Amino acid sequence: MSIDLAGANAYFSPGNHLKAEVWAGFDEDQPGGAVAQAKRVLARMLCDGIEEEATTDGDFPRHDLAVYEQACYLLQASPSMADGTYTGPKWAIPEEPMNPHVICADALAWLAYPGQITISRG
Repeated sequence: MSIDLAGANAYFSPGNHLKAEVWAGFDEDQPGGAVAQAKRVLARMLCDGIEEEATTDGDFPRHDLAVYEQACYLLQASPSMADGTYTGPKWAIPEEPMNPHVICADALAWLAYPGQITISRG
């Protein structure tokens, strides 16, 4: 099973995730684009890229769940369209600084163990 909108919809389903209402509140064409963009953001920031196939419970890291969390973050961080009109749902908080070019904390939790240290030279 690949990392896609169907997987994100299942992940953010009611009873499975606290942000189910947030996810469902976006226009139907926005989440698919967010999943695609989140895959690009994470692939760019991770040295080894991302695994394109969904993983299962017990696997780590969980690139699929990290992509879905990043997609939700991107939707919340992008409350306006190119023409400047506000399209964000009621739970997007414009005053909160959100950067669509970083890995959000919820996605990072699926990519690294707490306290994991990576040393690189370069």
